[in-house]
Amino acid sequence: MPKPVSSHGKETRAHYARSVLIKQASLGSFGVVLRRLKERQQRRKTTITFIAGLLLNIAGSTIGWLKAEIDHEMIKVEIRNTLKEYGIARNNTKSEETRSNETATDDKSDEPEENERRLPSIILVLMTTFGRMFNVVGTIKMFQAASAFISLQRRKNLRSTTERLSQGEGDSE
Repeated sequence: MPKPVSSHGKETRAHYARSVLIKQASLGSFGVVLRRLKERQQRRKTTITFIAGLLLNIAGSTIGWLKAEIDHEMIKVEIRNTLKEYGIARNNTKSEETRSNETATDDKSDEPEENERRLPSIILVLMTTFGRMFNVVGTIKMFQAASAFISLQRRKNLRSTTERLSQGEGDSE
């Protein structure tokens, strides 16, 4: 391909680039290149949106799981405290040897066995709220990405069908 020469005998990049773009546009390949770039960019955007939605869903589910574990432990502590308040002993199913070994080595029978701290209610409410918000936003992002992907595929199929018909591959009746 001969390089364009300016009136002063030197080639200029701007003139060369412009002439190449004009030539590609006249052949129709410039539009194809732009369309492909736009499709790639849209695919990347759709993929990133889907992954972000998936990560938000995982984060929301993890927060919900942690809250459920905290609730479970709080209920166990509350039951233990209520039974202790009424003077009912816990049902220990350990063998006599294990019990005698524990009492010989551990004389802390008055202290609680587990940490009985209670989390403030506001923390539990915030965990529930943020967990559900992450799940909802994540699900919306995943559906947006799926609908964008389906839309891209439909556009691509319609374009290929149109190109085939315009090139005379269709049946004429």
